[in-house]
Amino acid sequence: MRTAKLVETLAKLKRAGVHVSTIIDVGIQHSTPVLMKLFQEQHHVLFEPVQEYYSHIRDNYSHLSYTLVEAAVSDLNGQLLLHTEKKTRGDEISHSYIVGTPSSCSRSVQSLTLDHYFSSSLYAPPYLLKIDVEGPDVPNLIIRGASQVLKSTAVVVIEMTVDKLMERAISLHEAGFDVWDICDLCYYGDCLWQADFVFVNRILKQSNIALRPMHDRPFRPELWQKGFDQ
Repeated sequence: MRTAKLVETLAKLKRAGVHVSTIIDVGIQHSTPVLMKLFQEQHHVLFEPVQEYYSHIRDNYSHLSYTLVEAAVSDLNGQLLLHTEKKTRGDEISHSYIVGTPSSCSRSVQSLTLDHYFSSSLYAPPYLLKIDVEGPDVPNLIIRGASQVLKSTAVVVIEMTVDKLMERAISLHEAGFDVWDICDLCYYGDCLWQADFVFVNRILKQSNIALRPMHDRPFRPELWQKGFDQ
């Protein structure tokens, strides 16, 4: 048995007829290979506040249609303090997150809401929104500042630690989304630590039987699985 991989799950959504016109990628670092591979024809709007990543992003996305937005995403427009750390890549910044108190490892960065940015943009919906950011409260702030954008969003992909699962899932559920798959489970020792959760717009799900096959009668025993084959 193995867990689903994000690339497989998103490919299944495409085969089920789920269409997106624009990729909204929050927390890009160098790139998001899964989205680059599966959505080569779509425009990618990339949000990243760490300037050390920008040259890598431009190189990696040179063959795709993209816009790099040099800002953090939150629930307000203005300035925030960004703390940076070097944990896994030698001398390169590997982690960053919003803080309230300045330090020797923090910097001021522009902050904006997705609703503000997309209110005057020409990027066509429906959207696929990916959120992969550090900080216990930041993903909820991003969701809070995207109430209008979410109305035009087909799919949300969000990396969540298990301790924040319930509150973030509730936020997206209240915004009109249902969990469709859980991918790429990561364990620390014997304990589940985080995973990628894929949410689908509830209206879209209700209108597409391929997204809820258990409701397609009669029941087909051959489709019942406990997991995926190796």
